[in-house]
Amino acid sequence: AERVLAERCYVIDAAVVRFMKSRRRCSHADLCGEVGKLLRFPVKVTDIKKRIEVLIEREYLQRDEEDQSMYEYLA
Repeated sequence: AERVLAERCYVIDAAVVRFMKSRRRCSHADLCGEVGKLLRFPVKVTDIKKRIEVLIEREYLQRDEEDQSMYEYLA
């Protein structure tokens, strides 16, 4: 069960990065909604949010300085 959860983290990360690569800029609500649609398994918004935070730490994404609900793709 733990291995499945660990693998899902990578799948969520990949979905977020893939979507953001095509969009460049996106709101939190749109990003969570689209990633939820892309995945083939049920996922909680809180799980997506955690993965977004990790991607921000790893400098794949950043928050918009003027509008904190918007993300920008960096990599």
